[in-house]
Amino acid sequence: MFRTLLIALLIATSAHAGSLFTATHGGIWRGVGIQTDGSDWGMEVTLGPTLGVVRYPSLRCGGRWRYGNETASSLSGVEAIDYGLENCIEAGQIYLQPYQNDQMIFMWCDEEDGVSALAVLTRGSAPITTNDAQRAASQAALDGLGYALDTITCHGKQWLGV
Repeated sequence: MFRTLLIALLIATSAHAGSLFTATHGGIWRGVGIQTDGSDWGMEVTLGPTLGVVRYPSLRCGGRWRYGNETASSLSGVEAIDYGLENCIEAGQIYLQPYQNDQMIFMWCDEEDGVSALAVLTRGSAPITTNDAQRAASQAALDGLGYALDTITCHGKQWLGV
């Protein structure tokens, strides 16, 4: 009886772990973020099973993402900048959801300062560049989804306008 129960628990745990966002979307993602003040910046994220590592090369800062809520279709958590604090906001909330093919939508929010940012991230090893074409592609994808910087806010752990 105990052995059957143990096997059933292991199978259930394995099935649940395989359905989480990072099991499907783990790896390196790159894109161009667009911030509420109109600025843009390149970013690279490595999603691991228990935390993410983010770099903003053009801003010369980076840090870690601690996951808070992870499902098969989205991931949210908190970003904490570890280096380059003079160039980046120290902390914020993050939200990711699949978009199309090898892309996902990234949202960032600092509820204290009222700053928001959006990006379309692409899986893979393409170089990080910040240019008008990539910015326009990100903006077009976000517009197509009905997301706009002025409607994205975070309040506690709730994302509004998403």
